[in-house]
Amino acid sequence: MDGGFTFLVRDNLQLDLSFGRGIAGASDWFVGAGVSVRLPR
Repeated sequence: MDGGFTFLVRDNLQLDLSFGRGIAGASDWFVGAGVSVRLPR
């Protein structure tokens, strides 16, 4: 099971956060974060 959020800061900048839990065990958790930038041509 997993989920996440994205936040559009500006037209060319986005932040994201993801998280989840594995189905095999109670201690299988993950968290991730990222930044996306659209570069001009």
